[in-house]
Amino acid sequence: MMRPIPPRLRAPVSILVGGAVIAAVVVPARGWGTLVSLGPLTAVLAAGWYLSGGRDSDFGALMRDKADERQAYRRLKAQALVGIVMSAAVGVAYLAALAAKATLWPLAILVFVPGVTFIVGWTIYREPGGGQDESPGDRITG
Repeated sequence: MMRPIPPRLRAPVSILVGGAVIAAVVVPARGWGTLVSLGPLTAVLAAGWYLSGGRDSDFGALMRDKADERQAYRRLKAQALVGIVMSAAVGVAYLAALAAKATLWPLAILVFVPGVTFIVGWTIYREPGGGQDESPGDRITG
């Protein structure tokens, strides 16, 4: 019988597994030298995440996925800021590549990602009924 992974260990284990997958792909392509920097970086990141998750603070609660509504709202705002900054960064990188006469097609694809993501998110997270409150007079009775 398998025991579930405790919440505090889920993210560090995911970081270690992700590092191992990246190492499995990068080492054959780039050689063992990349593992010298990738291995310790992954271990330090996982250990830092584990130690931060043990603190009795807002940040520790977010690390353990045990956030209350206030903390979840703060995380949502931070994620929105990351999305805005990354969208702007893609636009700036596209303009820089255009000015440098570099290959544009990878950045041209990324320019459309924020817009498409916004449309998909708007569709997925819309309120039922178009956001209109249903009053008793709106019901059709037959």
